[in-house]
Amino acid sequence: MANITKLEDKDSKNIEKVVIFTIDAELYGLPVTDILEIVEETPVTKIPNSPDFIEGLINLRGKIVTLVDIEKRFNLERINSRPRNRKFIIVESADSPFGIAVDKIIEIKSIPMGALQTPPEVVKSKLGAEFIRGIYIDTPEIKNEAGDTLMTIGKYNENEKTILVLNFRDILKFKEVTKK
Repeated sequence: MANITKLEDKDSKNIEKVVIFTIDAELYGLPVTDILEIVEETPVTKIPNSPDFIEGLINLRGKIVTLVDIEKRFNLERINSRPRNRKFIIVESADSPFGIAVDKIIEIKSIPMGALQTPPEVVKSKLGAEFIRGIYIDTPEIKNEAGDTLMTIGKYNENEKTILVLNFRDILKFKEVTKK
């Protein structure tokens, strides 16, 4: 049986919790409120004549869940080899839950609501605006013992991370799902 971690929403009014994960060498995030659970990789059953971005189906404690290959959906080209023990993030959708395979879960990060930047038009047109919630620049900070920020380390710091925060609630509503 898969090791299951249930995530709960404990957001404050000004902070949103986001699960940060990797696909290949890139960082992505999903709001905790969109995630039902995270499970260890399980066997995937291929579906004949399905769109190429549908990886297949997984059995999650007797419930069938569609697994979407985000790399193919976003036309990403993998640089590194795929890890052996991926994680599946199960996401809530209007129609039914679905899963996405990710290389590694990094952390759950509290992001100030106003910190998400609007993606440039070229990014929105490439991935599809409906899947991008915003871009978060994670700049290292120096904090005191109480957790208050004392100083933000300068811009363009080598430790700065760019995280693309995604919105997947409607990923399976698109016409590609019904194409042969």
